[in-house]
Amino acid sequence: MNYYTHMFNEKVHVHMEGRFTFRDYAGFVSIVKFLKSNDASEIHIFMNKLESLDLTALRFMMTMHDLAKKMERCLIFVQPKGQVKQMLYGAAQYNMLNIAA
Repeated sequence: MNYYTHMFNEKVHVHMEGRFTFRDYAGFVSIVKFLKSNDASEIHIFMNKLESLDLTALRFMMTMHDLAKKMERCLIFVQPKGQVKQMLYGAAQYNMLNIAA
C-alpha cells in the first residue's frame, strides 16, 4: 500500500492506494503517529484508489476508528469501492462507522 498524509482546513487527510494487507503494519503505525501528533477535529481516509483490504487491514481500520473515538474526533472513510466497500459496510453493521460514498 502507498499512502500520504496532510492537513487541509484543520482536517487530517490520509490518501491510500494499492492493497492494504498485514504487511503494511509499519505504514499503519506511521498514520496513527500522524493522527496523534495533531489536533484536527476530523480525519478523512480517502480510499477511492485502495484496491483491497485483508482481514488484518480491516482490523487496523477498526483500531483507527477506536482511536479517533477515544480522541473525540470524527473518522470518515471516503469513497471506498469494490471489495474495500463491502468489507467496511460489513464491519459497519456492528460498529458506528462513518462512510462517505
